[in-house]
Amino acid sequence: MRNLYAFAVILLVAMPMLASAQSLNLTQSALSLSSFSPPANSGLTTYLSNYIPNITISGSTFFGNQVLNGNSYVIMKLPGSNNYIVIANQSSKYSIITNTSTIQGVLTPFLVVNYRPSAATISYLNSTMSAYEAYGSANLTNCLQATGIYNPMTKTSYVCNATITSTTITNCLQNTCDTVPICGGHLRSPAQSELQAFGTPSPFSNGVQNLSVINYVLSNDYHSYFLLLSKINVTNAGTTISQLSSIAANISAIAGSINANPVFPPPPNATILACNQNLPPTDQPPNCIANYAQYCQPIPFNSIAMSRITSTLSGIKANLPTTAALASISANSSITARQYMALSAQTQNGAGFTALINSYYPQYNSTVMKASALLLKYNNITLNSSVQVLKTEFHAIKTLGVNQSIGVANTILGSLLANTTRIYANASASYAQVYGISQNNSEAIIADQLSYQEVPSKLAMLANKQQTINMQLNSQIGSNDIPGLVNSAQSIRVQSAVFVAPLTIGYMIKTLDAPFIGSLLAGSSSPAPQLISTAPLYAAVESLIIGVLLIIVIFIITYIRVIRKGKLKGNKKKQRTWTIIFVVLVALVLIYTYATYAYASNANIFLPFNYYVNTMKASASAYIALNGSAASNPSILSCANATQGYLASAGKSVQLVKLTNYSCIAGGNIGLSCYNDMLGSGKPVIFMSQAQQDQIVYKGLYGTVLYASGNASSGSSCLLGTLFKN
Repeated sequence: MRNLYAFAVILLVAMPMLASAQSLNLTQSALSLSSFSPPANSGLTTYLSNYIPNITISGSTFFGNQVLNGNSYVIMKLPGSNNYIVIANQSSKYSIITNTSTIQGVLTPFLVVNYRPSAATISYLNSTMSAYEAYGSANLTNCLQATGIYNPMTKTSYVCNATITSTTITNCLQNTCDTVPICGGHLRSPAQSELQAFGTPSPFSNGVQNLSVINYVLSNDYHSYFLLLSKINVTNAGTTISQLSSIAANISAIAGSINANPVFPPPPNATILACNQNLPPTDQPPNCIANYAQYCQPIPFNSIAMSRITSTLSGIKANLPTTAALASISANSSITARQYMALSAQTQNGAGFTALINSYYPQYNSTVMKASALLLKYNNITLNSSVQVLKTEFHAIKTLGVNQSIGVANTILGSLLANTTRIYANASASYAQVYGISQNNSEAIIADQLSYQEVPSKLAMLANKQQTINMQLNSQIGSNDIPGLVNSAQSIRVQSAVFVAPLTIGYMIKTLDAPFIGSLLAGSSSPAPQLISTAPLYAAVESLIIGVLLIIVIFIITYIRVIRKGKLKGNKKKQRTWTIIFVVLVALVLIYTYATYAYASNANIFLPFNYYVNTMKASASAYIALNGSAASNPSILSCANATQGYLASAGKSVQLVKLTNYSCIAGGNIGLSCYNDMLGSGKPVIFMSQAQQDQIVYKGLYGTVLYASGNASSGSSCLLGTLFKN
């Protein structure tokens, strides 16, 4: 706290400043940077004329020697606006800056320097607040001494609580004032007799406590004000001015309320409360306490000086750009620069932009589609990031259109596309490690399963393991999952390789009896289902004929020779023996015939699929027959076309035929005999029909026919087609 002598000196110095304050320019200092106008033929003017109209250049104000991170810049203030263009100057090689961050780095110190308070204004704010403080310093110092809050001998100010917060102040005022010397057992002032007489708490003692806290806060406010003012600079001007305004407002608020403290006499116009001698002193109004008015005189405050301080700070604050304003100005500068550059580019970029998009779009579209499809199954962070950057930049380039540098856009797109393509190739190769093995495993295991009427348990187990891997591949895997999945898939491949198509009796009958059956059924006008169903009977007949012929041969070779030698004549025992042999042979022939029929009938139900595949591989041509409603079902047609494509890529000539009740209506010889001819041709046939049952089965003695129906022969997955993919 300044003493009375200091108050007198400061007051003598400050009063002339208070008198002349209105003549000072307090809101803005003079520009600290000198402006210039470049000559019409200068390098800067020549460069700018490529982008900006000459009339705009000539009407603008330029500020040079702006430095950021060691680089030199020129600031161009456009006419009639608060808009700027920042130009890099590298040894008289100029370039307009469009990067908002760089622009803000250049403009911020430039704008703050222009609008921060001048040295004269700072001096004025300092001296005016010093005068304001000194104006009431004498009365305040006397009061602090009289109440024991300030000890002039030790130059110590006491406060009710050393820790000043809103909570502790409240608690302090509600308790005793023992920390203030005038109170309790620390009485050190001439007023101690009154406090001893009335005790605490009382209006007066509460007032002393309150004044000790107010004095503490007020002293800190003055100290903070002068400290902040001494450290104001370009970088902290905005924040500091706001803090100074807040402190000034707080000091003004204290000045407006401090004289209401009970240690001061009531204002002249205040209503004096009636004293009541029957009340104890602690309940009396403050003015009823003996010698009340002698302790402290009211503290005067110079409201005019404070008004000038707050007005000056408000003026500076209004003109000083805020952080948000600086960001807005910089953003507008970037937009303006881009617009000028775009206008210049428009006349040159029309054809170039069209050529750029036409050149890159097919590759861009293909790359994004393939990468997006892979990302659905393979969570590759690097690929995903690269695709997003490519899409964002491509969209930005399309949006800017001709308002950009086509050369720069070409470089950016070319680089991003090359990078994304490379990353996609690496990611695809990584994913293909497990996907390729799993795809081959799935096709091989399905083919093996179709070759067994009763699937072996181990093969079923391997199929389940592979299906688990396939489910993971169809959801989404990460890079860390691939090594484990590759090992599992390779193990399945090794274990499934031991399964080969079983050689069934039904297939042996088909192989041996096919020529005989074909010769009997070829050219028949009977419906195909009837021919197929009677084929086992013809196989049985062939077996019967073979059996009978064998009996005849045996009879000729053995029995007739025995008769000629007369060994059976009169020998009933041998005659019975030969009779039994004949009966046994006949029985064996009948059993053989029945067994042939039984196995042949089973061949009409199931044959190993791998033998059909072998026949398909050996054949140069094949048929795909769509029966009934399958011929008009888009999903089945799609699968049929896919299967036809796979077979064609393997060098097969495949004819697509549409049937109604096994009668050709398209794709072959029209009529009933068309399908019969296919069966008798020996060429493999894929017979597709629409049914609820999912089925792929090779069966039938007559013809080489693979039957397919349900989901297995339809849809985008088209399991049927994948069996012939390789």
